[in-house]
Amino acid sequence: MKLMKKSGRRGTEVINDLLCSKVPSPTGELLPDMKDLPFYEVVVEKQDDGAYLVTGNMKHFPGRPFIVTAKEFLDILSKAK
Repeated sequence: MKLMKKSGRRGTEVINDLLCSKVPSPTGELLPDMKDLPFYEVVVEKQDDGAYLVTGNMKHFPGRPFIVTAKEFLDILSKAK
């Protein structure tokens, strides 16, 4: 409640924003650990924005160019400079 009062937004506005938030489309992908599926679906949905999924466990995800290890992501960042 304090957050809503501080921001000046009414509770109905906050709830409406949450209800209108985009939910990633289901990919139909079956992963070895299905608890990873929400992360995978978000990164698939955000491919137009150049999103990456950074993981320490590559075997939990299908081989896709946007799924990388932390070292690979650091390499990508340093090349982008």
